[in-house]
Amino acid sequence: MAFVASGEAKSEFARINSTKEAIAVAARAIHAADEVMDAVGKNLSKMKESLETIVKNYPPFPMAVMSGSNSL
Repeated sequence: MAFVASGEAKSEFARINSTKEAIAVAARAIHAADEVMDAVGKNLSKMKESLETIVKNYPPFPMAVMSGSNSL
């Protein structure tokens, strides 16, 4: 004997299946966003390292030269 679902059961199954598909789409979108944010984070880290190098190298001339320029 085969199981025959009522119209209400079929409707509920369709709703559950639709919800499952929506969750899968959202999960894929979140995964894609995570990959993008990872790339952004790596780029920001590189930019920060570059800026720290610039700050650490400033001034590029001896302080004695800088003090002498104040008299000009």
